Amino acid sequence: MAQMRDEVLHDVRLTERHVRKGVLNRKDLDKRLKDLPDMTEQSEILSLNEDGEIVARPNTGNSGS
Repeated sequence: MAQMRDEVLHDVRLTERHVRKGVLNRKDLDKRLKDLPDMTEQSEILSLNEDGEIVARPNTGNSGS
């Protein structure tokens, strides 16, 4: 079997399938997720305004909208 690219192996849409099929180990996946940096400061919150246009605002880390 050809080796899977890291981007495909850890694609969030596919990880559960890879774990079920034994392609990816749950323990290794959990460690990888735990080791990811917190990117909250660099993210934006997207919403729609009354005209249906996408509006982006900085993510301040507050859970309220």
